[in-house]
Amino acid sequence: MRRRLSIVLGAIIALFSIIGGLTACGEKHDAKDQPATVEQAVEEPSVPAENTVEEEEQMPEEQMAEDGLKVDGAHLTDAEGNPIQLRGISTHGIAWFPDYVNREAFLWVKENAACNVVRISMYTSEWGGYCVQTGDKDSLKQLIDEGVQAATELGLYVIIDWHILGADSEDREDCNPLHYVEEAKSFFGEMSSKYKDYPNVIYEICNEPNNGEFGEEFAVTWQDIKDYSNQVIPVIRANTDNVIVVGTPRWSSDVNAAADDLDSEDSLSNQYSNIMYTYHFYAGSHRDWERSELEKALQKGLPVFVTEYASCDASGNGGIDETSMLAWYDLLDQYGVSYVKWNLSNKAETSAFINSSCGKVNDWSMDEISPSGQLMIREYEKRSR
Repeated sequence: MRRRLSIVLGAIIALFSIIGGLTACGEKHDAKDQPATVEQAVEEPSVPAENTVEEEEQMPEEQMAEDGLKVDGAHLTDAEGNPIQLRGISTHGIAWFPDYVNREAFLWVKENAACNVVRISMYTSEWGGYCVQTGDKDSLKQLIDEGVQAATELGLYVIIDWHILGADSEDREDCNPLHYVEEAKSFFGEMSSKYKDYPNVIYEICNEPNNGEFGEEFAVTWQDIKDYSNQVIPVIRANTDNVIVVGTPRWSSDVNAAADDLDSEDSLSNQYSNIMYTYHFYAGSHRDWERSELEKALQKGLPVFVTEYASCDASGNGGIDETSMLAWYDLLDQYGVSYVKWNLSNKAETSAFINSSCGKVNDWSMDEISPSGQLMIREYEKRSR
């Protein structure tokens, strides 16, 4: 629950919100045929009646909309049906890099990197994950709340990511989302109830279903993912109609498994509103063939959201493949697909946004941004004009 603020503090926050509303975040296109800006589409969540008038007026009126995002066919839109494209950045695992979940960091990527969405990545089975003994559920949920509140105050969209992976984890069976389906239902029930009046919240219900490296007995099929989704989506839909992003097989790369099922009577999109499908790529490992496979799915009408990508190889390390990365940006922009870079941390790997030598968790200079981060900033600024 949001804290009650004094009149003085409310006035200060209102001033910062107005300043934030003047920054160049999101798209600047004709509203009828181009992606809308985040300011046009994000509405401030409703607040309890006991809160002060000053708090209710924090966000300038031009940043409000009657509703949040919708999915119309293959496209993400605002409430009026105008296409909207999101560009942003994901945290690393919040159990490992919690200090980057802060308002000033999110403000920096909004004002300096043309981001209009942030993704809060919560691992489920790696060390400190939500579903294993080393994890602290209450602390992780508190970090998510801090991230959601900060993003909302800044007029940013925010993805809550149930980050299943399995590889090198305390529980390798977590590569199949059904393994922790009861925990997922409980978690998303709580999150969707808590943030039911937050139209800027997006729910990513299974990061990367995969076969792991453990043999066919761990193989995850599209039917497994559908079975999981048919248990988790109704829990969220009991509270909110916000956008839900569903993972796809093979580390969220086999979007054609979902696309080929799109017209079936029991497809997720035919059963539920505002469903999108996850695609992940690493430009140094995934090139022409992967781009052609994604384009096939897009041409079949699949609504795709790239909730994770990087300009290096699939390990998160290795050299930057700028040629491949630019080709990916061009393809995604051609189809209006939203995308989120991995990762907002100073981890000693190529995909990290911050240089490993920098200990600051916000208010960075450009010299403290990694080469992959600088590539992201350059392209986001150019492509969001």
